[in-house]
Amino acid sequence: MDATLDQVLEDVNAEPTQIASLSTLILALKQQVADALAGITLPQAVQLKVNAIFDQTEKNKQLFIDAINATTEPAPEPAPEPAATTRSSILKKR
Repeated sequence: MDATLDQVLEDVNAEPTQIASLSTLILALKQQVADALAGITLPQAVQLKVNAIFDQTEKNKQLFIDAINATTEPAPEPAPEPAATTRSSILKKR
């Protein structure tokens, strides 16, 4: 295994940025298509293909996110804080 733990940690920390970038790209592409087609009515068959492209892009993005989540273990729950020691708690134990 050539990757160091630091490299793996760097990659894992970059994943949320990559996912956000992917979402931004998809939204930007949708907006560019909408702007380019403003005032133009596409034939129904073409519109269905455009919709299918963006629907599949969203599904692919979700598959990517699901794959990351499937391989990422949730952080362990933090240990409870120890109870504060006070004079009255010490006296109660006696």
